[in-house]
Amino acid sequence: MTKISTDNLYHYTKKFGSVLSILKNGFEFKPLKEGLPLTGFSTSVFSRHQDIIKHSIYVKAVCFCDLPFGFVSKHIEQYGNYCIGLTKKWGMGKGITPIRYVHYYSPDLRDDTFDNLLSCAEHYDKFDNSMLKMINRVFKEIDDLDGITDVDYEKLPKKWKRIIAQMDEEFFKMIKFTPTYIGNMRNYEGNWRDRVTGKTTTRRFYDEREWRALKTKKDQKNLIFNWDDITEIIIK
Repeated sequence: MTKISTDNLYHYTKKFGSVLSILKNGFEFKPLKEGLPLTGFSTSVFSRHQDIIKHSIYVKAVCFCDLPFGFVSKHIEQYGNYCIGLTKKWGMGKGITPIRYVHYYSPDLRDDTFDNLLSCAEHYDKFDNSMLKMINRVFKEIDDLDGITDVDYEKLPKKWKRIIAQMDEEFFKMIKFTPTYIGNMRNYEGNWRDRVTGKTTTRRFYDEREWRALKTKKDQKNLIFNWDDITEIIIK
């Protein structure tokens, strides 16, 4: 039986200089713009039309694949003829993971709760990790509702303040997890600007068998490896 995946992870690039840089400095996390088929509110008329609203996710990542060499011809046309291969044991130890391919009708992406969670995740740093401040801001933006003042909060019993603080801690753990969850997603297929011809085509990204390392902390350094982790270095 022909294997449809390898025991190693491969990073392809177009320049020999990039290979040398990786060998010297490790893999640099690069900005990645990912379009995802998130529907938004199911009650909205726009949710019934897939092409009206687009959702773009911005992350920093290093991308790999586990395609056998017999299936890489189309892949290297787009990503380059130079390649560094490393063991999956190394990759898994670094938190590199197969990404999840999704489509417009993936059940959890059509849930309004997911859309709300995504919105919170994009702005959580503005609320000082406080769910109360986040809800309070929403109240203040509604004309007929008054927000909670600092005086109001100080009047609360001590036990209620403690409960609110614990809720904030648990809630924002989920909020902070959301960008990582979404950052490891990709469209099953979608529009693609061909890197050789420049023409826009439809590409089935699922066929790329992508694994991804995400930058999840601001001070996170390059993705490094030992020489023993390398399985191949392929040049044009």
